[in-house]
Amino acid sequence: MNYRSLMLCLSFVGYASSAAAEERDPYVGVWSGSCGRQYQCWVEIDHKDGKNYGVRWVMADRLNSKKIFCEENIVMKRRPLKFDTNNQYPDSLAGSMKSDPFLFILPGTGSVNFVTEAFCKGERFGGEYTAIGD
Repeated sequence: MNYRSLMLCLSFVGYASSAAAEERDPYVGVWSGSCGRQYQCWVEIDHKDGKNYGVRWVMADRLNSKKIFCEENIVMKRRPLKFDTNNQYPDSLAGSMKSDPFLFILPGTGSVNFVTEAFCKGERFGGEYTAIGD
C-alpha cells in the first residue's frame, strides 16, 4: 500500500468515526454523580424503542459498589418540557417513580442533569452526572 492510499484510508476512518459520534444518543450510557460523602451514585440509561428509555439509578457504598442501598428502575420518555416562557427545554427524558411523581433528565456537554426531589437514606441524588468509561 502506498502512502497516498494509506492517508485516504486514515481520512475515511476519521470521517466515519466522527459521523458515528455525531449520531450518538446524548442520553445512552452510564453516568456517575455525587450523592453524599459515604455513597456513590450512577445512572444507567438505555434506549428501548422510539421515545422510550429505561433508566436504572443506583446508590451504593462509596468503597464497595456491590453493596447497594437503593436502586430504582424508571421508565422515561424523550420529549420537550415547557414550564414557563423562561424554562423551556426542547429535549429531555421525563418520567416518575414511587417516591417522586415527576423527574427529568436534561443533556449537558459530556454530562446529564438528573432532576428530582426524592431522597434515599436522607441524601439528595439529583444533580449533574458525568460519563463513565469511553
